[in-house]
Amino acid sequence: MAFSLLESSELEPECDQCKDGYIGPNCNKCENGYYNFDSICRKCQCHGHVDPVKTPKICKPESGECINCLHNTTGFWCENCLEGYVHDLEGNCIKKGKTSPK
Repeated sequence: MAFSLLESSELEPECDQCKDGYIGPNCNKCENGYYNFDSICRKCQCHGHVDPVKTPKICKPESGECINCLHNTTGFWCENCLEGYVHDLEGNCIKKGKTSPK
């Protein structure tokens, strides 16, 4: 954590270089793509099944639950397949009865 010099109009020092995952004037808030776990910002674990452009937060900042799972996935961490889908050998969710291309 680095602090910048105080301007005469400023009351408190502000961080100018937060650690990865942290933002805010005092580096005490979690950045998009991170969630607060016991006052520590942890990276969201959505296994690449959330679009960070459409859903910048990726997961709920208070719990880490993934928001808007894609690729026929569901679950807290987008770790399960939707009903009617199963995991193929590579871990992708495909319709039951189909085989994945080689």
